[in-house]
Amino acid sequence: MAHHNALPTISFCEDTLRLHKFPQHHVDKIMSAAAKAWSGWTTKEGLTNIRFGPGTPFSSPSGEVTVQARLFMARLLKALLREGYYLYTSSCVTAGDMDTMYFERRAPWTHPEVFAISVHEHDVLRVIGAPPNVVDRVTSCILHAYHHDNVHVSIYGSQNGGCTQFKLMGSPWSSNRSSRGHVLLSHVFGSLAAADWRIYASIQLSHKSTTKDTWFFCLEPLAELVQAMPITEETS
Repeated sequence: MAHHNALPTISFCEDTLRLHKFPQHHVDKIMSAAAKAWSGWTTKEGLTNIRFGPGTPFSSPSGEVTVQARLFMARLLKALLREGYYLYTSSCVTAGDMDTMYFERRAPWTHPEVFAISVHEHDVLRVIGAPPNVVDRVTSCILHAYHHDNVHVSIYGSQNGGCTQFKLMGSPWSSNRSSRGHVLLSHVFGSLAAADWRIYASIQLSHKSTTKDTWFFCLEPLAELVQAMPITEETS
């Protein structure tokens, strides 16, 4: 049987990110690029364990620290793509833990673009690290699909420009209203797909049971995309 190398992995705990099986020179470049989104990080064990401070970015279910953690992850994934590390899968194999990410090597992606969308509590959606045209597209989609009077749009957070937050009436992420949230996300995802933005990763970034996945999008202009279905009164 042929010998195969183990896939490089990234795992998390409350305030620490661990890189395994990454060459040291790649770790240096990746962290230098990604850490611009989080000041105060320190390293140990030869830059394979990165500790963040102050704060616990990967254990807080809400608050501004969650925005910074997701912005950091978007920049980390972007830096990894530049070095030729593509996400193979993300998975949680321990109950109550965060996802571990597994990567495979391919040709470096010279100019990747990555942003995040996350949902919080029972009524909040955030667009994090996205270019202005994407924010405009998502805003237009949500106001149309969810009805204008039921949405409050604001800037949330003070660091790195914050993010665009949508406060949605009707608790779309609660269990008894989840179908409404699912329909809204189908419109948002369809609108982004029509503009060549594809979901690259869906990652659980907290061990809190109330935390939901965060979606990370990459711009893939050469992908064959299915056009988003028009919104109808029956499905909106």
